Amino acid sequence: MPEGSTCVMPFVVINLGAEMVFILDQRLRAQNVGKEKSQKVLQEILKFMFNKSFLEELFKPQDRHSYNATKHLFTKLAHSSVMKLNENSMSKLFDLMVMGVKFQIVSTTIPEELYHLTLRHLQEVEDLVTTTSAVEYVEECRNWFINMCKGFTAYDFQMIKQLLLSFFQEKHVKVSLFIQEKIQSLDGTLNIFYTGIGPIFSQKPGTITYYDADGKVRDTDEVTLNSNENYEPNPFSKRLEGATDGNLGLNMYAEERKPLCSRPKPQDDGPINKSQKPTMKKKVKEDKKEEEKDLSTQEYSFIKSMIRGAGDEKEKIPITFDSTAKAAKGSSGEDVDQNIIEIDTGKDNLKKKETMMKDFDDMDLNPPAEADDGDDLLDLMDS
Repeated sequence: MPEGSTCVMPFVVINLGAEMVFILDQRLRAQNVGKEKSQKVLQEILKFMFNKSFLEELFKPQDRHSYNATKHLFTKLAHSSVMKLNENSMSKLFDLMVMGVKFQIVSTTIPEELYHLTLRHLQEVEDLVTTTSAVEYVEECRNWFINMCKGFTAYDFQMIKQLLLSFFQEKHVKVSLFIQEKIQSLDGTLNIFYTGIGPIFSQKPGTITYYDADGKVRDTDEVTLNSNENYEPNPFSKRLEGATDGNLGLNMYAEERKPLCSRPKPQDDGPINKSQKPTMKKKVKEDKKEEEKDLSTQEYSFIKSMIRGAGDEKEKIPITFDSTAKAAKGSSGEDVDQNIIEIDTGKDNLKKKETMMKDFDDMDLNPPAEADDGDDLLDLMDS
């Protein structure tokens, strides 16, 4: 039975891949691409990401790969499907994928919730596709994943979460959707709320238990804390029984989406601005070779073996993203940042979307064959 530390890549690839499908589905809807073509895009992605050869390589025990190697893998995946992205566009798409998964990972209360998060991601992907073959790809991946996790101990899941957190460390890309829902601050850090249902086997925060000399409970007391204002006891009796936040793993870009976080949030008059940061020591990276060096032989072999074939150049479907520079306003009204990735999630911005689409009237969804620069996937922005 493989150890959890050698089984991190399935968690990375499946969850990032699901976010990629959700984002592209949203953009296809925003561009009014026909349902048949949209399904073709999603099916091609699933075909290359969850085919048998890919899964055999993905689920082999292996060390977690570097951030750059993983990004390179998804770039190859995208180019092997019916899409063609330029470097800048792929970077912006990958940033959105990373921040979506990072928020959900840090929001889990115990490491075992990563299991439910991944399965929920797979279910949401399956709900998006309509073709039998696409559904079969997802079901095959689900079976591989469940079988892999069957023998995991609490320590295995702890190691997996630790390695996942180190993978996403220092990634602070600002996303307008996150800022609007107050799960991200204007400095890019994520806001995690601990109100609501507590972790399994836990007591209410602030509970003080007094024991006598024989180890028996003598008295209990309670300290009032912000985090226990809406406390609810955890309903589960087993660590793998379920997730405390039912919204984790849902498609955050769906037409009828739920809040990104189901936990109660503190009341606030505007975006959370952490420009005045508390004094604290930050870990300084002394060695950045992993981000600067070329892909290792092992990682390159992994990527090469997982990518089979390529999409037909004549069948490429362009996915267009609108790009605008837009500054966020801090609590004092000043411009805070102009590098926030924004994305329109549907009904709340219908009028803006209609305005944006007028700009695309003259765009050709079937560019000439000689254009080999790649389809321009610009910022994923609200329009």
